[in-house]
Amino acid sequence: MNSNSKVVLFDLDGTLIDTAPDMTKVLLEMIKEFNGDKKITNKIARNYVSDGSIGLLELGFPSASTTKITDLQKTYLNLYQNNLCKQTKFFHSLRNLISDLNKKQIKWGVVTNKPTRMTLPLLISLKAFTQYVISGDTLTSRKPKPLPLILACKMMNIEPVNAIYVGDAERDIIAGISAGMKTIVAGYGYIKHDDNPSKWGADMIAETPSQLNEMIKNELNI
Repeated sequence: MNSNSKVVLFDLDGTLIDTAPDMTKVLLEMIKEFNGDKKITNKIARNYVSDGSIGLLELGFPSASTTKITDLQKTYLNLYQNNLCKQTKFFHSLRNLISDLNKKQIKWGVVTNKPTRMTLPLLISLKAFTQYVISGDTLTSRKPKPLPLILACKMMNIEPVNAIYVGDAERDIIAGISAGMKTIVAGYGYIKHDDNPSKWGADMIAETPSQLNEMIKNELNI
């Protein structure tokens, strides 16, 4: 494997792109239709987007059984897939970062727990093509396990020690550290009020997308 160059890998929701407007809208509509917790607001739900559809539904339907949540998830995913990229967009300055990485021919990729049927259409809609994409159903192992990140590095022909992983959830940092990568917390992402990213063990915390842009460029010497 190549040991001289560096690459960067991103989590998707809350790190590279802001999917919250579309994801929370579906949840709030379902809460209204299926008699969920009416106290859940868009602001509250936003912080749970990194937990995916199950996390959002458990928030919106706190008394529902596991079986009920599974049934609701089918409805949620269908509704979300039909409204996948209405308001979703790159976090400020990160589209420019991707453009700069491409211009410098620096490999970058996405490792997310989001299903492939959501991940790829989103990246295509946002014109953010990369051949290095690991989704939540690519393997049976998902973050916080490190295997998805290790597979991404194998695809890129690079050692994990020469990769940077950026994510907004503790599971992202656990996976990155376990894989042997340098890790950065996207502190502007979907962080719950009781989370404490400073205790996750990451190498750095980017408080804004612009700060993340600067950190990555410094790490990659570009």
